[in-house]
Amino acid sequence: MANPLFFKEPVPLNAVEHLAATYIAPPSYEFAAKTNSVPVAIAEFEQLAVNYPIVFSSTDQPTCTPIAVLGHKDNENNFVNNKGTWTIGKYIPAYVRRYPFVFAENEENLILCIESEYIGEPGEGQNLFESNSEQSQIIKTALDFCKDYQAAMLQTADFIAFLKTNNLLVDQQVNIDMGNGEAFSLGGFSIINRDLYNELEDDKDSTISSAYRSAMHSHFVSMSSWQNFSTPLPTAE
Repeated sequence: MANPLFFKEPVPLNAVEHLAATYIAPPSYEFAAKTNSVPVAIAEFEQLAVNYPIVFSSTDQPTCTPIAVLGHKDNENNFVNNKGTWTIGKYIPAYVRRYPFVFAENEENLILCIESEYIGEPGEGQNLFESNSEQSQIIKTALDFCKDYQAAMLQTADFIAFLKTNNLLVDQQVNIDMGNGEAFSLGGFSIINRDLYNELEDDKDSTISSAYRSAMHSHFVSMSSWQNFSTPLPTAE
C-alpha cells in the first residue's frame, strides 16, 4: 500500500521503542513545495475558498476526494517559496498542518505515526515521551489534531456520498492564462454542477443540510480563486 502524500517512512510511535527519542519539527513547508494539490475536509471549505480552487478528484477514479489546488503545474506549489515559507496570510490546509504525524489503521485501532526523519536522538529535540512512559504534550497535541482530522474526513466522505447519490459531480477542465504569454490546461478533476445544484435546491422534496449547503456554496466561491495562478508567487530573496 502506498504511503500518504508527503510520507516516505511513517513509523508507529510507542513508549517502548521511543522512550528516549525526541521530536525534531520540520524547519519549513519545503516538504509541501512539490505538490500542486492536497486533500481537504468540508469543515475548512470556507477558509480555503478565498485562496484556493476546491475541486474533486475525477469521477472516473474509485474514490472521490475534495482537493485544494495549490499550483498550476505538476510538482509545483505556488504558495511555498524557495525558502519553504507558505505565503503569509493564506490559510494552510489541515492536511499540511498535520504533518509529520498521521494515523495508520489496523483491524481495531488508529495508531499515531510520525515520519521517520523527524525522530531524533536524546538531546536533539523535544522528548516524545516522559521518563515514566507517559505521552508528552507533543504526542497529546498530535493525537488530538489527528482525531479531529479523522472525524472531519469521515464527515467529508458522507458529503461525497451525497454528491454522488444526487449526481452533482461533473468532470471539468480549466485553462489558465498566465498573462505572460504562457497558458496551461488542467484536467482530471470534477466540480459540482451549479445548474443541477439549483434544481436540487428547487425540489421541495429534497433536503440539504446546512453544512452541505455551506460547503457547496464555498466550492462555488472557490472557482474565482483560479485567478491566483495568473501571477505566480515571486521567489524569496
